[in-house]
Amino acid sequence: MAHVAVHPSHSRVHPQQLQVLQDAIDLAGKTVIPFTTHEGSGLANCVSDVKKAFPKATVTQGFSIYGHEVRSGKAKVGKWLKEMGY
Repeated sequence: MAHVAVHPSHSRVHPQQLQVLQDAIDLAGKTVIPFTTHEGSGLANCVSDVKKAFPKATVTQGFSIYGHEVRSGKAKVGKWLKEMGY
């Protein structure tokens, strides 16, 4: 089972919630799929931050989408998931 780490990107820094999640759950041996919304920073440090937070997890290629495209971006998300094998 894969776990998706979804969060908005705020000026290239992951939100405090990721830190709380890191302290609350053990994802050792799990697959984590980073996914973020943004308004210009793309993935920023998302993938490396998730790798640092969960060093014993397998962290895959991430995906980002503009926040203003979320409602109309279903096809982009679907394409990315299909490329990932989901």
